[in-house]
Amino acid sequence: MEAYQHYVKGRFYWNKRNAGGFKKAAEHFQSAVEKDPGYALAYSGLADTYALMSDYGVISGKESGPKAKAAALKALEIDDQLAEGHTSLAYVQATSDWNWPRAESEYKRAIELNPNYATAYQWYSNGLLARGEFEKSLAMIRRAQELDPLSLIIGDNLGWTYYGARQYDEAIRTFQKTVEMDPAFVPALNDLGLAYLQKGMYAEAERQFLRTRELSKNIRKGKPCDPVCSVR
Repeated sequence: MEAYQHYVKGRFYWNKRNAGGFKKAAEHFQSAVEKDPGYALAYSGLADTYALMSDYGVISGKESGPKAKAAALKALEIDDQLAEGHTSLAYVQATSDWNWPRAESEYKRAIELNPNYATAYQWYSNGLLARGEFEKSLAMIRRAQELDPLSLIIGDNLGWTYYGARQYDEAIRTFQKTVEMDPAFVPALNDLGLAYLQKGMYAEAERQFLRTRELSKNIRKGKPCDPVCSVR
């Protein structure tokens, strides 16, 4: 039960998508595996945290990649039927090892094992978007939002998918909905500014970027969030 409580707290802080949240998440996931060394979910959480800490500039990719991969492989060593573990490994394969065929295979396996795990669809969508497969990406991120409609980062990712497809009006509407849910959620604020910029709405974009800069000090040492950390 103690390990489970640490795991739940870890996911809570992980979902904040900022430096402080990631550091607390890592502490809770580490405490979970110390309480229960056979807790595969906690290793998956640790892998996801290390992976995103690199994306958000908390630690270097050189440091985070091996740690994320080791934790993901440990999760699957304990339970190779764990969708979260396959999703963690897929993300590492896509973003650290640059092995998209392996990543896609792992995402598909995760979805096969648990069709209700929203993060698998979310991250698979991001990979498809990066490859220019907009329709497939949109289908995946829409499914992720159906499964977890209150997730801020999934809402932001939906907007980013529209942005990637150059559907800027729809992107703006989607980012606005996410900002309404949390006016201090930096990724959505930043991306809304980028969408305004593409529409030539420069005053609106400036307001969003100033707000992003004000709030993002705990994410990138005072620098606004960039598109890399907006889609994870």
